[in-house]
Amino acid sequence: MTTQISGDTGVSQCQPNSVSQGDLIASDFSGTYTPTLTGIANTTVFSVVGPFQYMRVGNVVTVSGAVNVTATAPGIFNLQITLPIASNLPDSYTCCGAGGSINSAENINGVAVIGDGATNTARMLHFAAGTASNQYSLTFTYLVTP
Repeated sequence: MTTQISGDTGVSQCQPNSVSQGDLIASDFSGTYTPTLTGIANTTVFSVVGPFQYMRVGNVVTVSGAVNVTATAPGIFNLQITLPIASNLPDSYTCCGAGGSINSAENINGVAVIGDGATNTARMLHFAAGTASNQYSLTFTYLVTP
């Protein structure tokens, strides 16, 4: 199978080396899921805001969604998020991402998303200034490994 790509600089041809069309259909897909959330530190009140979306291309999965989180005290909270496609994460950097929230005072609050190899889940980390509930949107990408 040869694919032509046209652009401003001309036409290029791409030909996959060892991937058949059947392999592409089997490994490339997308969908929605509702992750299980677990409060690891400094939060006991949290919920998913609608289903998360995910897209897999080869062994790379990109996930996006939103959660409501209330910190129990000012400081770092840590929220565990299950993955839509199982993976054995060898370290915290095989799964990475970011997100944020804009609170009522129009302050932008960033979050980090890292992998947890012990539980094969994503972890959302944020330094909360207080105990107000906030909605956080986030996106992360990880590798599917056996």
